[in-house]
Amino acid sequence: MNDQTEHDAERFLTALEEKIQELLVLSKIPISNPTKLSFVDYKKFREKSNECLSFLVIIEGRISEIEGERKDLLSEQFDKLVVATWSVLMEGSIGFLTVLSERAYLPVGTRHVFEQELKTLSEAEDVMKENKNQKLLADNMAEKRAKAKEILNVVIERAPALLNVEDDLDEAIKSYSEVVSTLDPDEESDPEEILDDASTSELEAISDDADSLEPEVSPD
Repeated sequence: MNDQTEHDAERFLTALEEKIQELLVLSKIPISNPTKLSFVDYKKFREKSNECLSFLVIIEGRISEIEGERKDLLSEQFDKLVVATWSVLMEGSIGFLTVLSERAYLPVGTRHVFEQELKTLSEAEDVMKENKNQKLLADNMAEKRAKAKEILNVVIERAPALLNVEDDLDEAIKSYSEVVSTLDPDEESDPEEILDDASTSELEAISDDADSLEPEVSPD
């Protein structure tokens, strides 16, 4: 039973590594092609993000059932992929929010994007707070946090009716600087490096389907 569970954990870790690489590609789309960015691109990014987060839950459960030295090795690889997932998520969130904030008109669906990315910031904070993850975090996470807050505030100023969340925004990310200030710059890493360090096994891939593009309108 333990051998099968260990095999499953290794297989899922390999699949997760591949999905994070796919997420990394999607996270770069906003900056590389901002003028043609659509909600189809955002939907693909969020769907792949959800796949990664779902795999994290499944893998954590499998590893918890394993005993012995192998559990420690798998846990270490898992922790690296947790940080890699959230680092890429933050990078993608900043990219989409940046493009959105620079549009002449806020597109249909802006409220959904705004709410989703505020949630991403809050959840990323929880990951950063965990002591086991702090040594794996890049020092520029504080800069990313500040950038995301700045962009979100721009969106609020342009369309304050979207959400009354100024206080929630500050609460959700106020401790980022405190967490990142404890990081050792010598231990700085980025998503690509984290993924290179992770061991791999057989690979599984999942393809995405695109939805139709929604029109842009000016906010009320």
